[in-house]
Amino acid sequence: MRTALCFFLISFFSITSHLISKSNNLINDLLKTGKHDTFARIIERSPLFLSILNNSINSTIYAPTDQAFEDMPDLFLKDIEKNNTKVVTKLILSHIFKGDSLNENKDKNNTMVLTLDGSLYFTYDSGDLFIKDIVSRGEKFVSGFYKIIPTDCVMFLQPSTNDIRLDKKIREKYKFTTCCLQTKQELEEFYTGLQ
Repeated sequence: MRTALCFFLISFFSITSHLISKSNNLINDLLKTGKHDTFARIIERSPLFLSILNNSINSTIYAPTDQAFEDMPDLFLKDIEKNNTKVVTKLILSHIFKGDSLNENKDKNNTMVLTLDGSLYFTYDSGDLFIKDIVSRGEKFVSGFYKIIPTDCVMFLQPSTNDIRLDKKIREKYKFTTCCLQTKQELEEFYTGLQ
């Protein structure tokens, strides 16, 4: 009985230290850039934190820089500071996409991530995404299963059918479009259903 308990405890601490190591890698890799302190803090404080660090599927994170957050309206910044769960969750999931956005060989069969803590979360497939107005700032880099693409804006994700600025061909090809979250109308749309 003692042997089984010892084995369980060793396994538990081994898994726990592995998780801490993985979390430190993603967060530390973001912090090393000197431009993603805000985004790293948002992820660390989020209910999605364990799901994000336990992810085992190649994914892409469009990581907003600190400057991107400084350019956001006060209401948005206050909700981030208060760690408003709905706002933070929507923000994070608007920036994480399943698959390597720069790789044409995408796995179309994986649509969810099962994590060690038993939680599930869905990510959008990078192949379903049409990107406008978003400029990469800084070098892209890899952290664990994530390809990190720094951006100087917070992204506004919407179904392509809602984006009247897209032509019909692009709307039919891509499920989602994203651009910088800038206008009052986009901010109102971001907050729809969150209050």
